[in-house]
Amino acid sequence: RDLLPQLKGKADFLILHQYFMWPFDASNNYTHPSNEAFLGNLHKLADAKASVDQMIDKYAPGEKGIPIALTEFNLVNATPPETTQLLNGVFTAEVLGESLKAGYAAADFWDWKNGLDKKLGGDHAMLASGDPSAIEGAPRATYYTYALYNNAFGSQLIDASSSDPQVKVYASRFSGGELGLVVVNEDGLPRTLILNLGSFKPKGQLMGWVLSGHDLNDSQISWNGEKAEPGGGPFPISSISPYKAHFNPDKGLAIPVAANSVSGIVLY
Repeated sequence: RDLLPQLKGKADFLILHQYFMWPFDASNNYTHPSNEAFLGNLHKLADAKASVDQMIDKYAPGEKGIPIALTEFNLVNATPPETTQLLNGVFTAEVLGESLKAGYAAADFWDWKNGLDKKLGGDHAMLASGDPSAIEGAPRATYYTYALYNNAFGSQLIDASSSDPQVKVYASRFSGGELGLVVVNEDGLPRTLILNLGSFKPKGQLMGWVLSGHDLNDSQISWNGEKAEPGGGPFPISSISPYKAHFNPDKGLAIPVAANSVSGIVLY
């Protein structure tokens, strides 16, 4: 109410931070939320964006359309083990997709390198630090989420939906016309996706990358089937070949998706 009228065209963008949940009781004891509780918080991204847009309309209508950047986010406002597990990689994939759909100008993960919380046992960082169960600097699951988007997500967001509530699909178009998909399977069972590509007519080639683990609470990460020591995943990943396949573009396309995974797929 007081800040927005002072902008008067001088701000480049507005900032939001989102840590989704305060997981402590009244006595400051950690409450150990379930994986489902963590994943159930994604709606707060769109809710917060809509709330800020409403405040702009009410208090500073001249600023309508100003970019809103999510300059800090992570799984939870605490550092339990889940922050270092595959769960956070899956969650981060959905944050990036949902923030794009909600219209955020940026989505910046907190943080790059931080340190193990010796009390709660987790770490907000993408790289392991001070963790006796991990190689120093080992990439956590969230590192691979950003790598997957870098490889498989184009420059233009396009509409996509899933008929399965535990499978999230985010779609994009590359400047060369290729279709890029990020597919999140929250479930402990694999899926086979039957893709309806609408007006997109592929030539019949695909390339893919898969982030996975034994289950959502696994800290040992697999990238295209390659594993590393506990506490992280393989590195460097530039030497790990993507999956490649040919298919008949005149027939329906069925793609297997691993349990507890994030898949990046580019269709040519």
